[in-house]
Amino acid sequence: MSKITKIATLITSLAFTLGSLIVPFQARAAEIPPVSGLVGSWSVTNLAADKDGWRVETFKNDRDLVAWTEVNDATKARRLYAYDGVSTRLLVSLVLHDWEDPVGAAFYDTVSGNYDVADGLVVWAQFDGHDREIYSFDGSQVQQVSNNTYDDKHPVTSRGRVAWTSVPGSSYNLMVKDQAGIRRLDGFHVLNYAFSGPNLFWLNRLPNETWFRVFSNDGQRTDAVGEGDDRPMQKYFYVDGQGSAAWEYSTKNWAYDKRVIYLSESGAAARRIIQRDVPPNLLRIEAVRGGQVLLNATDLLTSMYLSNTQLILSNGFSEKIITRQSLSAKARFVEGGLIRHLVPETASDLIFNGDRGGQDYVNYDHVILDRFESDGTMAAGALLKGGVVVYAKGKAVNIPTASEVRILSVDGGNVAWIEGDLGHGILKSACQPLLVKTSAGPKYLTGHLIKSATGPAVYLAATDGKRYLFTGESQFYGWYNDFRSLRNVSGASLAALPLGGNVLYRPGYRLIKTASSPRVYTVGEQGKLQWVTNAEILVLLFGQDWSRKMLDVVPESLLADYAFGSAVDSSSRFYMAVNQ
Repeated sequence: MSKITKIATLITSLAFTLGSLIVPFQARAAEIPPVSGLVGSWSVTNLAADKDGWRVETFKNDRDLVAWTEVNDATKARRLYAYDGVSTRLLVSLVLHDWEDPVGAAFYDTVSGNYDVADGLVVWAQFDGHDREIYSFDGSQVQQVSNNTYDDKHPVTSRGRVAWTSVPGSSYNLMVKDQAGIRRLDGFHVLNYAFSGPNLFWLNRLPNETWFRVFSNDGQRTDAVGEGDDRPMQKYFYVDGQGSAAWEYSTKNWAYDKRVIYLSESGAAARRIIQRDVPPNLLRIEAVRGGQVLLNATDLLTSMYLSNTQLILSNGFSEKIITRQSLSAKARFVEGGLIRHLVPETASDLIFNGDRGGQDYVNYDHVILDRFESDGTMAAGALLKGGVVVYAKGKAVNIPTASEVRILSVDGGNVAWIEGDLGHGILKSACQPLLVKTSAGPKYLTGHLIKSATGPAVYLAATDGKRYLFTGESQFYGWYNDFRSLRNVSGASLAALPLGGNVLYRPGYRLIKTASSPRVYTVGEQGKLQWVTNAEILVLLFGQDWSRKMLDVVPESLLADYAFGSAVDSSSRFYMAVNQ
């Protein structure tokens, strides 16, 4: 528990404190928990549906958290909801025009740009009776973030930080709220801005200059990291959620035009990834991963040829051509490589290109053209025949739907989508539930992370109304990549949830043994320990240093959480044990 204790303590010290300007008030009472069911290893939840004059408008999702808006065109009203893996809350009801900007004045989409969700926090803009202010919901209560005499708009959030624009006069101010309090980062001609992990990127022209710069702030310092431009692009920054961002710059010279793709890796000074003359070349960013950019480059002078577009992976020092095709086509990073359509011009199978070479099918059913997404660790696509294919750790699962999926998003290990036509839409989400030990035996449950502000222990608050303890770091990291969505609750709130048991190891994630026995076990899909009878199997699967990379030595008492299954005497039986 030492590492969990240290990280949880660090999170507590960096907690999102809202300060003296913020007036808290309670969120509306939780509604009836949405209906969930298991499809393979995925828990699928029906969150909302078009009914009684209300239709699902937009949604945003992250691990253990989905927020969405519903509108009623007859009554000119909008509602904002949030689901935290256990229950749904109505956060606010608004008049429909409350999020609208004057025609021609918005550089953000007026709906998606007025609320955001990430890392356990929902933020939005709301009229307080005098002007628009920024509000947040942290899973427990709604709080007012800003409080002034002018409009605050377009909030975004990441890692507990919140950024937005205020309009005290004729120009925009870029504001931020984090552990250092509320402050103005920039002003005058601020345009697009976006978070990537802890870093906030934005575009601005200073009052005494005629060119635009890209700036970055990590919570402590602000740096000008590269050049940018003021072309009206709704999505200017492409981010990886870990701190890096890429963008396109145009010289816009009358004699010639050069397009440059820049990358700021982890908020550092930008480097040039690729440059082309326009015309005859077109560039299109697809995705960012650390120090790499995935992009399409099209040469219009070779339009008579079938393959005049290259899908390129570049780090600014070297370029790798993934494929040549007839047009720019969507591609996304996923763990170990990238995914794209087999045939870029039409609905087709998704294929996986590995970082170390090789190519394989993600699925054998056609995915609707460009209707797939990835968060860098997993991916999902809308199937032409109906349904959603979810791809994680080399394994694809088809989730059936009643009608065509028209909008889909993947973020933080959560997939959300709207299926059905307008007026008949249904919002659903899917995530991989955790395996826990209950009094009735192992069971898969969803929920969200909690801990007491006065103690280090981390729990899953589950849909059965109980809490389940993470007994060590390997149990935790098998299910979560980090603690960003961890929610601090009062001791009374924690005590109100009865202890249901422990969170078990994720099947196939680690090998375990006790100090008193040489037997090495893997955890099977049904929560059973299965003895791997021959070390050669482990060498074949994980290499010669498997004991260093994969093995945990656990107390004897931990084995009491598990039943014992059949022995594993081959690599094929190992895969069967952890995937069935």
